[in-house]
Amino acid sequence: MSIKTMKRNSPTSHEEPESRRLSPYDQAFLGFQQGAPSVALDKGTLLFVDGRPPSDQEWRAHVAGQMARQPALRERLATNRRGEPVWSTIPMNDADIDYHAAVWPEPTGSDPRRSGPQVIDEIAASTRLDLSRPPWRVFLVRRGGGNADGFMIHYRCSHIQQDGAAMHSALWMLFGEDSEPVSIGRLRARPQVRPRDLLAEANRARHNPLGRNDLTIWGGRPTGPNRHHLAETTLTTLRRAGRRHGVTINDIFLTALAGAVRAWAPRGWDLAAHPLLHTAMPLSVRPPDQARTLSNYSSVVWVPLPVGEPDRHLRLQRVSNHTRVLRDTEPALLERTVVARLPASLVRQIATTSTRLGDPNKAKYPISVSNPRGMSGPLAVCGRRITGLAHFPLRGQGPLSVVLGGLDEQVSVAFTVAESVSNADLLPGLFLHELHHLT
Repeated sequence: MSIKTMKRNSPTSHEEPESRRLSPYDQAFLGFQQGAPSVALDKGTLLFVDGRPPSDQEWRAHVAGQMARQPALRERLATNRRGEPVWSTIPMNDADIDYHAAVWPEPTGSDPRRSGPQVIDEIAASTRLDLSRPPWRVFLVRRGGGNADGFMIHYRCSHIQQDGAAMHSALWMLFGEDSEPVSIGRLRARPQVRPRDLLAEANRARHNPLGRNDLTIWGGRPTGPNRHHLAETTLTTLRRAGRRHGVTINDIFLTALAGAVRAWAPRGWDLAAHPLLHTAMPLSVRPPDQARTLSNYSSVVWVPLPVGEPDRHLRLQRVSNHTRVLRDTEPALLERTVVARLPASLVRQIATTSTRLGDPNKAKYPISVSNPRGMSGPLAVCGRRITGLAHFPLRGQGPLSVVLGGLDEQVSVAFTVAESVSNADLLPGLFLHELHHLT
């Protein structure tokens, strides 16, 4: 089957049964897409699978069966009678299985984990999700030789619909073996809003370091298609490092990344003059009643990476001190009390306008980082066990995006960079080097 480049389509103009409202965060991503239609908000996951690959017929039958059992996989953008965008569930007869259960025509190399990032590059460069359909696809990727043991599946989805937790739910709907759905982590009930909490959150937002980071150290705004790189480790390794220092796995991840970026810093970057690199990090604010809804419920917080600090232990201490404050507060309080009450059209308009403002050589956050937690198995397709996964992030305004993910004991750290950014292939090794010293 040939894979054609997907062009962007607008939502349909009629309301269908079983529709639901977009979350405020969905509205924001939709507004961003409307303001920057040339920027694809497509992100993806690689799944590594043992055994011989299924036939095209088996593959499509598996995806069709899951879509029939899981109505959430058939949600697409539509417009209701008031002209507002909604998520609407299409009948199974209207689902295009050949589109959703794609087969990538180019076989990959002998080692899927080494060749996987290149496959992501190729698929991302030649396809784009069609927003008039349910905004996801899965690609079956065979090794050279066609029926050689070991293959990959590439899941692509639009950030307009799915954040990290929603993407995990969608993967479980497609490949989960157990009747109980995958855990998406601890969800906190929303606390009662107090005036002092609002004041504290307003003060935190006021000190948010917008625009302090300069892209000129990378040669200006990054250009060219995205390139992907992958590092792999184990959950045991991260836990051992966390126990050794009395911090969280996320603290270890961020500290190792800070050390890797410090070693990777471009020439001319004065680390003494710019000791902090402020990064954007999604933080789940998903309420318990929306645990498995395929929508975005992620706020964004800023995390300063202490790249100017030469001592690893002091870097870890500074990262931990900052994340501890985030865990003890309610960073999305203003969004919940103000933004969530704004008309959806205004939320989209604000996001649309934000794409047209700002110095092209400046970035609020040159690096974005994400930790959607690992998934717990078992996952399988057509009777073949899925043994690992790697999430590959969107590249935001800056040169680099990094995401921590994994399946059971397996952990991956994926790096997405612009083609114009040099020496990006060094990042996985530098990250693992820093992790080794923290362990």
